[in-house]
Amino acid sequence: MSAADLIGTKLLDVPVTPIVVVDRTVVEANCKAMLSAINSAGVAFRPHVKTHKTVQGTRLQLQDNRDGRVVCSTLQEIEGLCELVDEGLVKDILYGIPPGRAKARRLMQRYLLDKRSRFKLRFLCDSVTQAQFLAEEVAKLGIEVPVSVMIKIDCGTHRAGVAGTSLEKLIAYLLTSKLCVQTIELYGFYSHAGHSYGSRSLEQAAAMLETEISSVQAAASIARQLRSDLKFVLSVGATPTARAFEILQHRQIAKGPDEIEIHAGCYAFNDLQQLATGLLTVDQIAGRVLTEVLSHYPNRAVTTGALSSAEADEPDICPDELLIDAGCLGLARETGPIPGYGLSEDGRWVVTRISQEHGILAIAPNLSETLRKGKFPAPATWSVPVEGDRLLIIPQHMCITAANFRHIHVVDSFDDEAVIVDVWERWAGH
Repeated sequence: MSAADLIGTKLLDVPVTPIVVVDRTVVEANCKAMLSAINSAGVAFRPHVKTHKTVQGTRLQLQDNRDGRVVCSTLQEIEGLCELVDEGLVKDILYGIPPGRAKARRLMQRYLLDKRSRFKLRFLCDSVTQAQFLAEEVAKLGIEVPVSVMIKIDCGTHRAGVAGTSLEKLIAYLLTSKLCVQTIELYGFYSHAGHSYGSRSLEQAAAMLETEISSVQAAASIARQLRSDLKFVLSVGATPTARAFEILQHRQIAKGPDEIEIHAGCYAFNDLQQLATGLLTVDQIAGRVLTEVLSHYPNRAVTTGALSSAEADEPDICPDELLIDAGCLGLARETGPIPGYGLSEDGRWVVTRISQEHGILAIAPNLSETLRKGKFPAPATWSVPVEGDRLLIIPQHMCITAANFRHIHVVDSFDDEAVIVDVWERWAGH
């Protein structure tokens, strides 16, 4: 049976679990809300496609966005987007990781040597050595048009990016060295506030957004000290800071000579890590993992330490544990401020431990504040799942969870009668 054969099947009746599932109506609503905020503010938008890695998800993120800008993390994503390039929807692709020489050469050979290429390919760069080999590859390959580069700024995440005197040296090298002047166009500056996942309020996320904007504006000012005629694209974002921008769209971004561009990816689907920021509620989380209960272990949660004896004696607390067929290859081995590796849709059961193909569920005793803020439903009565029951688990990090699967199964709701209405094939590989 192919994945597409499941279209029309009741979700809870699929023959094999685990599978990753998204509610299409939630994805559409999340994408429309973000685009509405972007359009109202008059800034540009560059959605990241790495969460879903699909044609269908990209269409929902872009909708009628005329710029057709996207950012990718893998070569396979770029190749997969060529279908949308041919349609005229995608026009501008940023490879969102500072590349090694081999990948840079491969991308240039594939997409820049062909003068018929119908999209603009851009690279990130965060070191002088990297800029040098990018320029060298352009010259060696005989590419006639300078390659477009954005400098990756480290605004506090300390993952990729450059700052301080290293930033000044890189800007000077790109704008003044003979090799780069002939082979590279400095298109702008790019900042990703990955550390904003640690924000716990709108105010914190907004402060990080302002830091991002200040960091790229400062870099542009340094560049104009060398070339006063230059104008840049200043790209900022991560889902929490982009969400802050969406919510605070009435605030004016300081206008200057440069174009502000917002980028984000997980906002379209969301997950427990995004819920923990306090910037959304559970009804805005589009993704789930459907899993099956394999075994039931009465009174084991105290023995394993999932519950204390006092917690197990509290009303409405079940001291049992459950075995499910979703482990780290179904949910991913990521945690977050909300404990565990995933949470049942009603917020009652937490995935406390995982192995490769196994997950252990126990009652989540200390989540009352998170569940209240997240607006989880509160059913009148609780029941303990039994062997054979199917459960929907909200993952910690949807980008990593989805990467475990070749297909995303699509529904229009998560109720008991939900039916699979579509299957999206993901672009696997690097």
